This record gives sequence, C-alpha cells and structure tokens, in this order.
Amino acid sequence: MNMGNVHADLGNKEQALTCYAGSLSIWRLSNDHSGEATALLNIGTAYSDLGDQGQALRYFEDALPLLSEVQDDAGIAMALTNIGTVHSALGEESQALAYYERHCRFSGRLGTKLVKH
Repeated sequence: MNMGNVHADLGNKEQALTCYAGSLSIWRLSNDHSGEATALLNIGTAYSDLGDQGQALRYFEDALPLLSEVQDDAGIAMALTNIGTVHSALGEESQALAYYERHCRFSGRLGTKLVKH
C-alpha cells in the first residue's frame, strides 16, 4: 500500500488504484481483515479523488463491517465520515447527515472510552 500512497501523493490516482487493488488481493488471500479494510478505504479514497463517488461509496461501505470486526475505532470513524462526504457529493444530504451523526455518536463513545482508561 505504501507505493499506492506515494502514487496518490504524486497525483497518479490511476496508478495508486492499481497498487491498492493489488494489496487488497494480498490481504484477502492472507485473510487479514485489518489490511483488507485499509486497502478498501484507500481504494474508496482513490475513486473519490477520481470523481467516481458511486465506486467510492461501495468501497467505503465494504470496509465498515471489517473495521468493526477488527475493532479499528479510528478506521470506523474515518469510514463513517467518508461515507457521509460521498453522500454529500452525490447531493444526498439526508444520508450524509445520517452518517455524520453516526460519526459524532461513535466518536463521542470513543472519547468516553478513552477517558475511562
């Protein structure tokens, strides 16, 4: 994924997408759900940057259950925000608001959990 990130930083979104897709295959073959979820988020971001919000949404939504499974709280918060942002870009403001609210509720619970420990 590092090479994909470098390509993304250089503005080579298509090349980044190719790298991310390769890493997604590897993570899936190794049954690493954390790596798989990260690759899905990266692919979603690349599609969003390319202007393909429908594809971006699909990948962000696919990442969410995996992030929950591996208890990646930061990843969950990011996915919720990304999904809200895509809905907003698609003009689906009520769906965007619903995901932003879920993000706020989740982040609030996360903050409380961090304070207790």
